[in-house]
Amino acid sequence: MDKWKQMISYGLDTESARKVFLTPPASNGSLEQLEFSSYAIVGLKNFYRHHPEKFRERLRKGPPLPYRWLAWRFIGNRILGK
Repeated sequence: MDKWKQMISYGLDTESARKVFLTPPASNGSLEQLEFSSYAIVGLKNFYRHHPEKFRERLRKGPPLPYRWLAWRFIGNRILGK
């Protein structure tokens, strides 16, 4: 799950990286749904731009439940366009 947390904050400055989550993740590692800000999409876009194959590989393995909707929404928009 740390890999995905790093992916959504990839290339963001420290202040922006802190704003990725609208609600902070549970400290107990709970798999409840997380709320993300638009910074998360920017981070994923940065990661995809620099590491497209690694992104696709992680997507094929299946994103962790809290990140699943964000990941599929991002890649869906990449494939289908807005």
